[in-house]
Amino acid sequence: TQTVDFTLGSQGLRHTPGDIIEICDNDYAGTMTGGRILSIDAASRTLTLDREVTLPETGAATVNLINGSGKPVSVAITAHPAPDRIQVSTLPDGVETYGVWG
Repeated sequence: TQTVDFTLGSQGLRHTPGDIIEICDNDYAGTMTGGRILSIDAASRTLTLDREVTLPETGAATVNLINGSGKPVSVAITAHPAPDRIQVSTLPDGVETYGVWG
């Protein structure tokens, strides 16, 4: 078992003591593991992120997005049209601009 101390944004207000949560820890991973969605193009399923991302050269890549119920949903990244943009296989219901990705 590992223990962490952390702060959170307003999305964390829905959690109560004892909840099991997923954490994207930049320090633990040694890289940037998440951020905010700056814009969403629903027609092309393209997300503009708050930072540039580098995808692996081989294999599949996924991203976790927070749906309207506050739950993380893992979706496949299908394209990387710009350093700060990704196209995903599907947009979960309730994904919002300034929502969290990881």
